[in-house]
Amino acid sequence: MGSDCGPGGSQSRAVWCAHVDGWTTLHTNCDQVQRPSNQRNCFRVCDWHKDLYDWKLGAWNACVPVSARTFGALRSFTCSGGEEGIQTREVGCMLKSDGSPAEDAICEYFEPKPRLEQACLIPCPQDCVVSEYSPWTSCSKTCGTGLRNRVRSVLVPPVFGGALCPNLTEFQSCKPGPCTGPEGMYSLRVGPWNPCALPQTRTARQVKRRKGKGQGLRERTGVKDPETRELIQKKRTRNRLNRQESPFWDIEVGYQTRDVICIHRNGSAVGRNLCTPRDLPLTVQSCVLPKDCQVTDWAEWSPCSKTCVEAESPRGNRTRSRQVLQFPVGEGAECPPLEEWESCEPLGEGVPPCATYTWRTTEWSDCRVDSLLSQQDRRRSNLTGLCGGGLQTREVYCVQANAELLKYLSDLREKDKEGRLLELLIQELLNTWRFVRITYTESDI
Repeated sequence: MGSDCGPGGSQSRAVWCAHVDGWTTLHTNCDQVQRPSNQRNCFRVCDWHKDLYDWKLGAWNACVPVSARTFGALRSFTCSGGEEGIQTREVGCMLKSDGSPAEDAICEYFEPKPRLEQACLIPCPQDCVVSEYSPWTSCSKTCGTGLRNRVRSVLVPPVFGGALCPNLTEFQSCKPGPCTGPEGMYSLRVGPWNPCALPQTRTARQVKRRKGKGQGLRERTGVKDPETRELIQKKRTRNRLNRQESPFWDIEVGYQTRDVICIHRNGSAVGRNLCTPRDLPLTVQSCVLPKDCQVTDWAEWSPCSKTCVEAESPRGNRTRSRQVLQFPVGEGAECPPLEEWESCEPLGEGVPPCATYTWRTTEWSDCRVDSLLSQQDRRRSNLTGLCGGGLQTREVYCVQANAELLKYLSDLREKDKEGRLLELLIQELLNTWRFVRITYTESDI
């Protein structure tokens, strides 16, 4: 019953040689190279194939004008409302399980083939529409040569292949008149900012101010009591400690200057009062003094991440780090890497081998055909004695390959507290294990 459906069938037909007048003749009179085939493979469709096959619909292609398909090229015409077009797509029968293509006759057995073409409408192209230019702006200079501009905006953007928008801004040079007054005679030359620095007398001035306040307080109050004087001193010390900056963010605010010179048209420097006062830029500004990043020395290396012996990957990693003492401030140098690593091997004698794992499987189960047929047609789930393609299953799991060796070494470590005998036994076992592993690998080769 199962063999009556699906692939593997054949179709045959009669093929004979005939005269042009219609009567039959010997097949040797016809060209044997051009002889049509009298047999071909076929696929017999059954009802339960409906759940296995279906039509695969491609996306619709771009709308093509009918004139382009009829005459081979686009014809010029006046567009009014749009042009008629045709869209096409690919449609084919496929197997649902993996999307592989199949004969269209299989899907056509259940439903007609979906349409490959459909009518569509191509809108008329709309060119960009812009407004009129605005009036010209005033000239950028009051004397000499300057610039003025005018702009326009987009009223309708281009769509459906219409013409792009033109330039929206237009510039034009302008000359209000020759420069004869002070405006064209002098100009400012601004230099770069100097490096940030602290005032030289700032610390001394603060110390002097604090000393003056302290003497005035003592003169005004006339404190002579030792306990009161001690309390005042502790309060001053506490206030000074509270004002200290964080060791990580020690920020100092300084100042920087730049040269601003008024230049005559002939290139000579003149007094700044001759230039326009409202255009005079700043010559002093506050700034943050740059400080480079400072870090501590490297700490000790961490233990090696590899604590056992493994032939495929014998080396591990270890790391060390350092801390930041001063973060970079301003344009100071950035901090170097705070952590680095290097490869390492487990140190000491008697290092145990690493746990190894491998795959284990059970035997294959008996071949079952009914499980496949029950997925295709529920009416076949109770059939017995079936043949053909089926399924076999088995269990797959991961196991530790050297569990007994590791347990034996662990027991020796518990029994031998001194450790010397254990190290010798472990080393001997490791040498034997390596020898057996090398011998086994060479025998495989």
